Amino acid sequence: MTSILVQKTALALSVASVAAGTLYGPQAHSQEDMLALLEEVVVTSRRYEENQQDTPLAVNAMTNEHLESQGISTVSDVILNSPGASFTQFNKMQAEYGMRGVSSQTEGASGDSSVATIIDNIVISKDFMKNPAFFDMSRVEVLRGPQGTAFGRNASSGLVHLITARPEDNFAAGVTVDMGSHGLLNTDAFVTGALSDTVSGRLAVNMDSMDGYTKDTRSGKDLGAEQNRAIRASLLMNPSDSLQIYLKAEYSEDRDDSPSIRKGKDCSSTYQEAGAGSFAGPPQPGWQEVSVFTDSCDPWETTISDESFGEFYLDREIVNLTAEVVWDINNDLALTSETGWVDGKSDYLIDTHGGPNNSMFQNTVNDATMFSQEFRLDNHGSGEELRWLAGLYYMQDEHSRFDQNIFYAENSAGGPPGGGNGTPMGVSNPDGGFFRPETRDIKDGYNETESLGLYGEVTYDISETLNITAGIRYSRDEKDYEIAHYGWGWGGPIDGLADIDANGDVIPGTSCAFAPGLDQFYCGTPTNPVGYTERVRTSETWENVSGKVSLQYSLSDNKMIYGLIAQGYKTGGFQPEPANPVVALDPFDEETVINMELGFKGDFGLGFRFNIAAFYTEYDDLQMFLFKTNANGDFFQAAENAASVEITGIELDYVWAVNENLRFTGSLALIDAELVDAFIDTDADGIAEDFSGTRPDNTAEWTSTFAAEYDIVMDRGDIVSLRADWRGNSEVFDDIGEQEARKHDEYGVVGVRLSYIPAGDEWSLALWGRNILEEEYTTNVGPAHPNTTQLNFAYGAPRTYGATLKFNF
Repeated sequence: MTSILVQKTALALSVASVAAGTLYGPQAHSQEDMLALLEEVVVTSRRYEENQQDTPLAVNAMTNEHLESQGISTVSDVILNSPGASFTQFNKMQAEYGMRGVSSQTEGASGDSSVATIIDNIVISKDFMKNPAFFDMSRVEVLRGPQGTAFGRNASSGLVHLITARPEDNFAAGVTVDMGSHGLLNTDAFVTGALSDTVSGRLAVNMDSMDGYTKDTRSGKDLGAEQNRAIRASLLMNPSDSLQIYLKAEYSEDRDDSPSIRKGKDCSSTYQEAGAGSFAGPPQPGWQEVSVFTDSCDPWETTISDESFGEFYLDREIVNLTAEVVWDINNDLALTSETGWVDGKSDYLIDTHGGPNNSMFQNTVNDATMFSQEFRLDNHGSGEELRWLAGLYYMQDEHSRFDQNIFYAENSAGGPPGGGNGTPMGVSNPDGGFFRPETRDIKDGYNETESLGLYGEVTYDISETLNITAGIRYSRDEKDYEIAHYGWGWGGPIDGLADIDANGDVIPGTSCAFAPGLDQFYCGTPTNPVGYTERVRTSETWENVSGKVSLQYSLSDNKMIYGLIAQGYKTGGFQPEPANPVVALDPFDEETVINMELGFKGDFGLGFRFNIAAFYTEYDDLQMFLFKTNANGDFFQAAENAASVEITGIELDYVWAVNENLRFTGSLALIDAELVDAFIDTDADGIAEDFSGTRPDNTAEWTSTFAAEYDIVMDRGDIVSLRADWRGNSEVFDDIGEQEARKHDEYGVVGVRLSYIPAGDEWSLALWGRNILEEEYTTNVGPAHPNTTQLNFAYGAPRTYGATLKFNF
């Protein structure tokens, strides 16, 4: 009850402060004085510097100061603090971002994201590398809606641009140390300055660690511990007045322990019970170690496998090299070159199921390399009535992904008699049956993408108050794909795997048909697996032409309205878990979107800034990655162009600088999204169910943020700053159909911060708390599994608290 009251109160305050800002304001200062309290935020959302308030786009920018005060330390935090955006993740390698009602779903080696992640103008095309170490930032820009006529890679739903701090001519250095609960210890440091008359440099490092915030009741171990390291070096060279060169090299590594903890959500009933009905499929044989298990009622306490199979871990390394060259050909014309090379590797073994038995583990190894080259030519420095930008983008990436689900490791469960398929397996138990053998479901894939983009925008000032922008983009994506899919063991998880000859006939001995009623329980062996062990190869090319038109009208020097129509495109791909070679060779199609938007941006003389955008969006051939579960409890993932989506929404954000000491900020997004023509077979019975009229997965009806900050200025200039913030969103459903069992409840989290900044600004100290009311909220839910009576959920962080000490030199 307290949590709901806080959420409703904070949402009411958010709306009320908007209304108050339009009615009240200090009268002791002139309009110019009050406008001066509003910070001018420079963005590059159209690939050149301009005031955020002059940009006819829905964009919110987070400066480094905002990131620090809000405690934003990951890309996921950025998403959670952006209006209309959503976030969920199984682990940090499988983060799923959403904007304006559509989640960015990708799986396997060939998938692409509808929400692009860009770091210093370089597109990160692989999901497992899109949330790197987050330190020494300049700002973050979040652009909502289709983007493509000004950026190298198309983005159908939006993009997140991470912009790191660049070298400066003047010497500066700083160290920031965070210490807090759950063993938190973070250290960031940087140094920058001139190396010569024409060269300046910057070196930044990041080291952070924590013990994790979930306790394993059996071992007493803290789960989810992290050990992360990163270093970034950059040079900014000005060999002449017309030439600037920026070079950056960055290396980061993650060493996480027992990540991605899942557990039963309902502690009033058993999570698993021998002989009881399963959540999916028929009752399964009883467990040998722990036959009945009920999970803890504490969201941050559970019991996991004893790791006899091996310790759980998540390791990742990323190398990011960037070269930017800007040549001012003359006073009007500039040529920019952006070159990027990114290499990443990851390897993890995690418990995907939860509970004390060795039910299901996942081991995934990623190895990917991306190279991109972009050229842009523009005349934005001219100040002419006709301004334009033209770009050429080329990208090549290679991604090798080895993914295996490991079930029933080390004979952890008893099975029925008989071997199935004429081959008895297992070890006899006292009841005359057999232990269920360790089971493996293995996908070995590789994808190579070549992407070409030609794009451009033209802006013309029709008058001093009215301008028009038109843009167009041509995209071409070619993918070469290889995949093998095979396995062995207890038939349920690998039911349906088969190898097929050139005539489309199943090759004898390579198929798995799990049929307990016919005494068929086991399929294949480690030396003779079912499925296909040789990669099948295929390729496909997708092309698209998309455009954008916007009108912008200045109501005054500080207020404007705009309208735009923009198209977006997301390339197609291939099945991540194809049961046989025929399915593997069949690609899914591209996804297209059209967005119509009206917006207002304005600064008022009361120290009040208010931006609002109303939009209507249509997606066609929406790519959906669906978990399908059949009557035997076999679950697998399939990609389909399964539906269209219609979305209507309103997004607003505001700043109210009441005076020099008191400031309110916030955002609110209301989204109405529904699937259209959504006939989808979710249980693999060959009959499609109609999901039309339901919300897409992970789509919140509302999201909101609110923050209040008050500065107390001492006589000698010292500042004590008090800050409170809140963010929350409505309930969402993981997967389609608004299934009650897959619902994430509405929630809101509250944070506080007390800062002391001496007059000289040479150091500062902050005490902070996050989720101080310890709101219990879930961030991910797993697939239905035949060995449990309920689904497994992952929880967000509990109450955390700590101190931040910062030194500036």
